[in-house]
Amino acid sequence: MNNNNNNTVTVLTTNCSSCHAPLPADSRYRNCQEGRSVRRRGRPRVEPSQTIPAAYISQLSRLRPLGPGRMDKECPHCHALHWIDERQETSSLSNPSWESCCKQGSVQLQLLPDPPQYLKDLLASTDIQGSHFKDNLRQYNAAFAFTSLGCDIVSAEERNANSNNRRGGLNVLQIHDALCHRQGPLLSVEGNASLYAQLYIYDPSYAAQRRSERNENLDNRNIENLSIVLAQCNPFARIY
Repeated sequence: MNNNNNNTVTVLTTNCSSCHAPLPADSRYRNCQEGRSVRRRGRPRVEPSQTIPAAYISQLSRLRPLGPGRMDKECPHCHALHWIDERQETSSLSNPSWESCCKQGSVQLQLLPDPPQYLKDLLASTDIQGSHFKDNLRQYNAAFAFTSLGCDIVSAEERNANSNNRRGGLNVLQIHDALCHRQGPLLSVEGNASLYAQLYIYDPSYAAQRRSERNENLDNRNIENLSIVLAQCNPFARIY
């Protein structure tokens, strides 16, 4: 409103910025009520902010997967395969070297010789004799052992009493304390049967007889033939 000397009153009108309709002179808004409603409906809704506990915030985006590349770097000495990042710190990318395999050629192991033909045939055979040998391989191995196993073995009753052992799966050998190999005197005490390394000082046929007596469920032919093979091929058996 403007009051001049001629007592003339001029009313200044304002239009809505949205629909351009005239607004009341005393309006303190730049939009009419309908325009304000339209602006509010078009405005994105802002959710109230809330504090998230630190344990709820994922940190996976900050982690980078480890990519060592292909394990195709060959040791020039033993030909073992490595990742390039396994090389010695003092070696270069162009000429890498490793110590975890053969200490740069200082450790040289002889290749294992082929097993005796009779043993190879048993392992490859699918007949009754070969299948029996593979099914009882652990017992055959124990029958020809040089030493006995020294440890405190957990009994079947103790294993079953533990709830962690009642989950199925393969049967395992559980022990307490340390494990060792026990080797007695070379000659058995009078009145006691010869065992373990004591059998290797006798003729293979006699040793096979003693082993068969202690392992009645094993095949006598396998025990006899293996006794002969070990006496001929095993370097430790020849010591006796």
